[in-house]
Amino acid sequence: RKLALLALQKRDSSIKSILTHAPHAVLFHLNHFPASGDPTPTWEKLDIEGVLYLVSTITGQFRLILFDNEQAPSGAGLEYTGASQRDMWMADLSHDVVAEQHGHTLHLRTANNEVFALWMARPEVADRV
Repeated sequence: RKLALLALQKRDSSIKSILTHAPHAVLFHLNHFPASGDPTPTWEKLDIEGVLYLVSTITGQFRLILFDNEQAPSGAGLEYTGASQRDMWMADLSHDVVAEQHGHTLHLRTANNEVFALWMARPEVADRV
């Protein structure tokens, strides 16, 4: 765990500690306007899955960080709830983000009504996170 913390701190120096982790998680996004024309929102799997960490920061915030097992590290950022790069996705857990567990998944609803789901193989892992 100490090695993982050092690796995380190398990417983000504000990380203070690892609270828990999930060995494998898959990221989904709820698309409210699917291209099919059907008005029913659909879950779309995003191209990132791997180890998920719940960390605390030196400012007292909590953050979820998902590292992609398939991608090489990248510096190109893309905004989601917090930040995303080709090889990782982050979400700061604040009063603007509502987290709910639904069995194997942890749903995150943002203030602007975006919904993400982190799927984990076992419900007890989702419960722990």
